[in-house]
Amino acid sequence: MGRMVLAALLAVFMLIFPQVTLDGASEGLRLWFQNVLPAQFPFMICILLLLKNGLGSGSGSVPSVFLTGILSGYPGGAKSIEVLYRQGRISAKRLQWLMSFCNNSGPLFMVGTIGIGIFGSAAIGYRILITHLLSAVLCSCIFRIGGRGETFRVRGSQRIEESFGAQLGSCVTETASVMIMVGGFMMLYCVLIRLCGRLWPGAAYLCSLLEMTNGAVQLAKLPPVWSVPLAGALVSMGGLCVYSQTCTVLEHTPFSGPRYLAAKCLQGILCGIMLFLWGIWVD
Repeated sequence: MGRMVLAALLAVFMLIFPQVTLDGASEGLRLWFQNVLPAQFPFMICILLLLKNGLGSGSGSVPSVFLTGILSGYPGGAKSIEVLYRQGRISAKRLQWLMSFCNNSGPLFMVGTIGIGIFGSAAIGYRILITHLLSAVLCSCIFRIGGRGETFRVRGSQRIEESFGAQLGSCVTETASVMIMVGGFMMLYCVLIRLCGRLWPGAAYLCSLLEMTNGAVQLAKLPPVWSVPLAGALVSMGGLCVYSQTCTVLEHTPFSGPRYLAAKCLQGILCGIMLFLWGIWVD
């Protein structure tokens, strides 16, 4: 009943403020089309092809999965882990541990969009990138008990030989589905941000938790000693939009959303603290 009420209220507010709704949806579509789709679509196809052909097997499995999550960006890490679970190569326990540190923002987004585009400094982008990676590694150590004693495995019954053309086609289809989902969530959350700003003008910084790109724009208005750590923390946490995308990607797995959210909040706190200390000591 509560979900129905929320959906009805959202529909009512969209009807009351049609121009705000259109502006928010257009902004979300523009961000997705110009920044997310070109950067993630081709790379995610390559990652899925590598996973289908054995990437993530053997002793170097954890670093390779961590690397795919970093290079592909949100929610590419979640999709890689979902593929591994679907292929029977990891257990539910292992899945949850990998999700505590392998689903991260991409370097192009942190350096290009956040650093250069929002803060006007590539150095700030690289600073956020370094602390983002370090905080993810720390989370992997903190949550290590969840993956201890298990290895990647392949169940023989699930090994299905496919031609390269069939693999490529399935990878393009899966990637397109994920990208459309990401675009839909970005449009929805941009609409929510615009509506919240119209209904509650003082909630700009609170709304930054909804979508990290818009949130970083708001946080950049603060003094640098606070804006950079808070933006880094937000990027490491991902915001509710990324959380929704991740839950959707893993909806057919035994994935625990609250545990993942706790891990990402911890990563955000660690990243923010490191950026704050870095700013004090270096600047």
